[in-house]
Amino acid sequence: MKYADKTRNTRNPIKRIAHSRRFAQAAALIPLSAEQKILDYGCGDGVFFEHLAKYVPVENLYGYDPGLLQEMTFKGATTYEDTETLIPLHRGTFDVLYCMEVCEHLSHEKYLRLFTTFGNWQKMMQSLSLAFRWKQDLAAFQKTSSDG
Repeated sequence: MKYADKTRNTRNPIKRIAHSRRFAQAAALIPLSAEQKILDYGCGDGVFFEHLAKYVPVENLYGYDPGLLQEMTFKGATTYEDTETLIPLHRGTFDVLYCMEVCEHLSHEKYLRLFTTFGNWQKMMQSLSLAFRWKQDLAAFQKTSSDG
């Protein structure tokens, strides 16, 4: 099952509306301008790029996701599956870094590694937007706790 089928295309109307609105709200949260270079860390299938492209040209949109790029729906953004390629090419060049609903999937070690590498990507930490989805059941907690 694709990520979109579990979120914005789900049969549950409340869940579908909530997932659709959060992208527009996140894009409007930080004032964006056309000259800014943006990284969506954990871009998934790229649906957030559709909202960001209202404010920023597609050539200024970049994404990183280690597992969902094969489901990419947005055309034009530059995407990477590994940080080993991303960091050397774009070190210190991003004006805005979005990291939406990523951290709750990370183990403690990966979470710390993520925050220690933020400085490699941003110019001067002008804008950082983090969004967390709190896991509420034991199975979800165990999955996050055991991720390596």
